Amino acid sequence: MLKETQPKTLITWGAKDVKFNADGARAYLRDLPNAELHLLDAGHFAAEEKTRDIALLILNFLE
Repeated sequence: MLKETQPKTLITWGAKDVKFNADGARAYLRDLPNAELHLLDAGHFAAEEKTRDIALLILNFLE
């Protein structure tokens, strides 16, 4: 579905996540080559570790 519809996509991911490593984030780019990918200096709980950074990325993405 992603490959077919190409929705505008923002991906934020913890670069230090040992459960879902950065390769998992990059895999989305195979189907969504125009996606905006940000590998953050965070682990598995990036949303809690980098809340403000992610919030700014979302606001900029939505502009």
